[in-house]
Amino acid sequence: FGPKLREYERQGDAISPVRRRRVFLRWVVLLAVMPLLAIVLPLASGAIRGDWNLAGGGVLLALFAFLWPAFFFLFGMLMYAGAWFEWQWFFRSRTMRHARGMFGDSGARSFYLIFGRVLMVGGAMFSLGSSLLIASGIMFGDAGPRNAAGNGPPARQRIRVAEQSVEQTRQLFEQNARPLAELARQMSDLRQRIERSPNDLKLREELTRVESRTPKLYADYRLFRDQWRQQVERLRVAVDAVGADSNVLDENRETPPELDFPESLVVAETDRFPVAEVRQATGKLANARRMVERIQAEPNGMPAAARARVLQDVAQQRDLLLSVEQRFGFRSPELDAFPAPEQLATQIAQRVDNRPSRLDNPNAVESVADSRPPRSSTTEPLIAPSTTPPRKPPGRGGVSLLARFDPEVQTLKGRVTLEQSTDGPALITESLAEHSLVYWNAPVLPPRYEIEADITRLEGDGALFLVLTFPGRAAALVLDGGDELGPRSGLVAVDRQVLSSPNYPTQLVTGKQFPTGQSVHILCSVEGPRLKLHINGQQVYQWEDALGRLSLPPFYRSEHRARLHIGSFQSRFRIESLTVRLN
Repeated sequence: FGPKLREYERQGDAISPVRRRRVFLRWVVLLAVMPLLAIVLPLASGAIRGDWNLAGGGVLLALFAFLWPAFFFLFGMLMYAGAWFEWQWFFRSRTMRHARGMFGDSGARSFYLIFGRVLMVGGAMFSLGSSLLIASGIMFGDAGPRNAAGNGPPARQRIRVAEQSVEQTRQLFEQNARPLAELARQMSDLRQRIERSPNDLKLREELTRVESRTPKLYADYRLFRDQWRQQVERLRVAVDAVGADSNVLDENRETPPELDFPESLVVAETDRFPVAEVRQATGKLANARRMVERIQAEPNGMPAAARARVLQDVAQQRDLLLSVEQRFGFRSPELDAFPAPEQLATQIAQRVDNRPSRLDNPNAVESVADSRPPRSSTTEPLIAPSTTPPRKPPGRGGVSLLARFDPEVQTLKGRVTLEQSTDGPALITESLAEHSLVYWNAPVLPPRYEIEADITRLEGDGALFLVLTFPGRAAALVLDGGDELGPRSGLVAVDRQVLSSPNYPTQLVTGKQFPTGQSVHILCSVEGPRLKLHINGQQVYQWEDALGRLSLPPFYRSEHRARLHIGSFQSRFRIESLTVRLN
């Protein structure tokens, strides 16, 4: 407008050239970010949906949408740079001279700074908005005809989730199948060994123990197997709907042969070998055999009614063992120790004369046929002597406790067996999974007595214990106890502390006292408040302290207080002799 304008004069502001370059560099960075977002956002959306073809198309569309805002951005950046850096050629241009004529030098510079910013910000927002819109379309939009057929990104996402569920349930299934596989292997091995030794009761007991664990493990196995198969079926449906391939599905179509167990693996309780019944019948037959030997030794020493009961018990137990033999192929050695009941009755009748026995008198104090001790008498001796001397007589006037032991009456916990041999009766504790406890129904032991025994550890690493009585007190003498601290032996409890307590307050014996398979002779002497323990002739333990420090934990207690008890824990022991002496 009008005459030629004078030369432009730079503004006298305080902004240094360095700061001006830094401020302008921000707009350059914004220009570089715009195409980067146009590439990254569609790719990220396509990766999430699992469709790279759609992601590539989105990138091309976003770059095309970036071209127009980039043109406006560059145009605005040019005007902004000319006014910001006050380029002379920019202020000499025709357009700038018109603006200078209208607004003056300062007003024209401010106008182009503002106008340049508006163009750049508008271009950047348009470019960013286009990229976000395209990314949203990829993420949430319809994928076209392929998605209608169930092959879109949502379906592929469902396949990935289903594959993860299959792998997780497969791991749980395998974890619960491995213990069952080990049990199946043990059962197969035991059955093969039983085929070679059908009359081995120990093998049959071990097989029964394994079979009793099978139902629970198989129930857990079937639960996790069904869950795994359900997830495999869901994956198969998802894959068939998409028409794609899945390596996870191919690997899980069939159950691994080593983990595929039929329901026949579980043996019903009624089909298992009756270990407890066989042991009970064997023990009863052993007792009956002892009675028969007594009858043969003293034909008129037992009343006729008692003889009849013995013969009836023999017949019942033989029938039980014969049925077990017919069903399981196991023949008890006790079956060969007796003739048929009719033949046995004839043999006994031939040895018995017609003279009445003094024991046929109903006023007799005790029947010889009943091996249990009398239940009430204040004048009877501590242990009534047996009518026939034991085959292994105790020394120095002692009385054998095994000769008068009744497993049915005197077993308090667990299971014990009384076996007969040429050396006399032997008591076997069966307590691998629990603890056994038996007692002797005798009067209270006096303050001075001795317990002598020969004991062999058959199996396990647990403890043997005797519940001893002291004047006004009872305590358990535990041998080979102590758990994780190693084998320990001593009285329990002392100051309410047991052997496994790290701060057990008094002397104890360390080391294993009962090696497996080796007979050990023990002698326990009680003299009032004093106790001495000899093992294989050597004194290993002694107690000479206040009896008030002793107590009996509930684990060793029973309703038969102040009686002699013996038991074991997680081990099998054979008590070959057990003698009590009153001093």
